[in-house]
Amino acid sequence: MPTPNYGPRRAGPVAGWARLLAVFGVSVVAVGLVAVALIALQRRAAAPPPTPRPQVTAPAATPPQPVPTETPPLPTAAVPATDVVAIVNGRVIARARLEAVQAADRTMLTLLGLAQDPNAALLDRLVNGELAEQAAAAAGFALPAGQAETSLQAFLTERGKTEAELNTALAAQGLTPAAFADYWQRLLLADAFTRQAAQQQGLAVADFLRQLQRQARISFGPAAILAVPTEAPAPVSTPAPAVTVPPDAPRDVNPGSYAPLFDLPALQWPARDFATNNDLLGRPAVVMFFATWCPYCRAQTPAMVAAAQDPAYGDLQFLGIDVGESQATVEAYIAEMGIPYPVLMDTASDTAGQYQVAGFPTTYFLDAQGRIVARHIGQLQPEVLAEYLIKLQLSTGN
Repeated sequence: MPTPNYGPRRAGPVAGWARLLAVFGVSVVAVGLVAVALIALQRRAAAPPPTPRPQVTAPAATPPQPVPTETPPLPTAAVPATDVVAIVNGRVIARARLEAVQAADRTMLTLLGLAQDPNAALLDRLVNGELAEQAAAAAGFALPAGQAETSLQAFLTERGKTEAELNTALAAQGLTPAAFADYWQRLLLADAFTRQAAQQQGLAVADFLRQLQRQARISFGPAAILAVPTEAPAPVSTPAPAVTVPPDAPRDVNPGSYAPLFDLPALQWPARDFATNNDLLGRPAVVMFFATWCPYCRAQTPAMVAAAQDPAYGDLQFLGIDVGESQATVEAYIAEMGIPYPVLMDTASDTAGQYQVAGFPTTYFLDAQGRIVARHIGQLQPEVLAEYLIKLQLSTGN
């Protein structure tokens, strides 16, 4: 994925925010809507007396390490399972936090007079922010006292806004000043830590965040879909007698596009040890990226198994792609769950990167020509999976 270009550091708040919203089209960038604008503002704002900044002991730039095979527990009754957006290294991001961030984003967009999708890259921002907060806590990193309050006041002054106007905008979104202060504090902390840690390692911020992601356990719950922008449906296609894909066809993860190429070791593939995209051409396919330690993958797998064995979906193919685990671990999981469909081994996580998989499960639906019909982030309940499968059958006129 490309490294984001943040542009000149002296950009004003509107330009800085709009640029950052555009940058968020890349899946693993930045951690908040206001971070770039704040850099310029904090340099010009009157700041409290300098406080020695803790030195960051950032994670070493090493390849992803094998993760333990035990599955993290599902959330307790304090967070209903249906309200889980994500579990990041055992910590839950709940729907309430997602909704607070959405309300704060809408407030700031209103104050700045911008019309943007408040869900743009929201799931990535939540996960990246949580990863940054966890790494900052492990490193003993904290913001100087009063910095959040000073920077917020500077931001309002720069925009010709008052605290009363901010509070009115917050009330319109049903958000309290205390909740907004928490939102602002999280943005500043994540931004300051990731920039300092990335600089110490000689990395771009985006590369540092990718490193944190590779070393993390990220699983998406049922509420993750609430943080994903609505995607335009792919056009209904009519299958040709012989399916071929132009060798120079552009590939990405947007509906209607040809899916990124893969060539991976295969388990349970008939008479083959490797499988590629071309092996799927001719019939629509459901492709689930998963990990055996992911609780929501374990919850979704029985629905996949049942659908694969249902004669009503006999015209569809089902495929699993395990990310970052050993063959022995995956073979044990296949036996435990009774998986009848092929499973590919993305041991180096390269294919997951091409498909912009930031956590698990992430499920793609491909038509008979290998084009993306839809993508779902988070656990698929059986009835929701059935809706996708019908849509997939309709995509090829079945």
